[in-house]
Amino acid sequence: MADKPKAVGMEYFASGCTLIDMLVGGAKDVFGFPFGRILDITGDKSSGKTFLKNEFIANAYYTYKERFRWFSDDAESGDTLNSKKLYGFDIHPEVRKLSNRTVTDSHTLEEFDAHVTLMCDQMSDNEVGIYALDSVDGLSDNHREEKSESRAGQMKQGREVKDAGDFGMQKAKFFSQDFFPTKHIPLKNKNVALILINQIRENQANGGYGPQWKTSGGKALDFYFHSQIFLKTVCKLGKDGQPVSLSDKNRLAVGAYVKATSSKGKVERPYRTVYYTVWFNYGIDNIRTSIDYLFNLRGEDGKLKTGTINWEGKPEPTLANLTACLDQYQLRDACRDAKKAAGQGATLSVDYMISWLKENHQDIWKEYFGDQYTYDDLVRAIENTPEMEAQLRQRVIDKWEAKEAESNPVAGRRPRFG
Repeated sequence: MADKPKAVGMEYFASGCTLIDMLVGGAKDVFGFPFGRILDITGDKSSGKTFLKNEFIANAYYTYKERFRWFSDDAESGDTLNSKKLYGFDIHPEVRKLSNRTVTDSHTLEEFDAHVTLMCDQMSDNEVGIYALDSVDGLSDNHREEKSESRAGQMKQGREVKDAGDFGMQKAKFFSQDFFPTKHIPLKNKNVALILINQIRENQANGGYGPQWKTSGGKALDFYFHSQIFLKTVCKLGKDGQPVSLSDKNRLAVGAYVKATSSKGKVERPYRTVYYTVWFNYGIDNIRTSIDYLFNLRGEDGKLKTGTINWEGKPEPTLANLTACLDQYQLRDACRDAKKAAGQGATLSVDYMISWLKENHQDIWKEYFGDQYTYDDLVRAIENTPEMEAQLRQRVIDKWEAKEAESNPVAGRRPRFG
């Protein structure tokens, strides 16, 4: 699990994935999202929105322990993930209470409004919390419920089914006029983060000029949320970590490669993009995601490069580098003579030079090439070695910050004020 992120005057919760935590942190040395603010997770279908929400809750659960409260509101009844198996506890238990009242998932906007109020009311001064709505699209409203019952009644009576005018409260109006103006202050004061999950839909009213996509929450979200993360699945992954087609009958899709973009945010560093790996039976894989980023192992299409990985950043054992190594230590003739004596000819191949150096000059091999890992071996080595895992995290941060420094147009200039 991630270390507790720190920032002056605020407490943060993380996802456990270094790249995602820097993305939503939005500033140097800030890892994760602040309690008391609103986070919008938007994406197309099957892009891992629910997975990411659960990762945030799970990491906060283990980081803040008894200080942490949460409510996962599955309004669309779509969270079928086995959180107890994935995270060791039930994120969406059968029986839940808010302010000592037994509650169920919200079905209407009005119920959601009441549940958020109850969540804030139950928080004590030293507690932190997350209320996660999955999703905004799953909510109806009382007027629409009445209209639905009216339609069923008309049909049972054999009458023509029709509505008596559109008197229902629209979601955008609800959020802009009723919800956000009355909730953003209590959420902040009570240290409750609100995570809203949104499904994108095609904006057919854009006339070819406006945004191609829209969400059902309306423009009020743009004003009140602290950050927005847009998720898009690049490809599904097979067991070997390579992209797999769902039509491929010989390889099962067991994970996904996901693109996450901070499309908007009240932070110092908005509009950043990261890519991460998620396994359906494991969750977000921070080690693999970090390795991919650090060593540039995946393209934007999700295809994983093959070959060995040098953890220490030393040369790869290619034909040219192996020959250079032998020449540097004046060993080429000895290597060739050994191959000839073994009846294998005088031409030095990559495999033979590697084998000969490791067998006869292990010290030179280690000094020149370091430890070469296969992808899976490096994952296991890091997972089983806390020092390597800490190094991996720091090297990812250093690479991220180096890119930020390189891209800073005002580096070295004096402050405008003060």
